[in-house]
This record gives sequence, structure tokens and C-alpha cells, in this order.
Amino acid sequence: MTEDTFTQERPIRIKTLSEETSLPLSWWYAQTMKTGPDAVPRRKCGKYLLFFRSEVWPWLARRYGVNAGGEA
Repeated sequence: MTEDTFTQERPIRIKTLSEETSLPLSWWYAQTMKTGPDAVPRRKCGKYLLFFRSEVWPWLARRYGVNAGGEA
């Protein structure tokens, strides 16, 4: 991710991510505990986890066969 992406795209919080993907919060929190190259892309800002759609949708597609629009 380039710095341009960060300034152009607004990050979302885990609750929004859960609502947009229809996956439970508990599932997302479990994914954030994983580390390594296959871990969900995220940023930590203080106590908050932040996500960028431009990183999460491709991650879902690679890992779970979800289309780029975020729907199963």
C-alpha cells in the first residue's frame, strides 16, 4: 500500500467490516490474531483496528474465493 492510498481511502473499523461482509465480529477478531503473510491486512491505531477495503477485499478473494465486491 502506498501513502497515496492511505490519504485517499478512508479506513473502516472492524464493526463496519463485519456489517459489510456479513461475517461475525468474532470471526474478524479471530483473523486479526493471526500473523504472517496470510494474515488479514490491518492497521492498529491506538486501541483501534483499522482496515482498508482496497486491501481486505483482495485478501478475502485470495483466501476464501470471495469476489472483489465483497459478496460471497
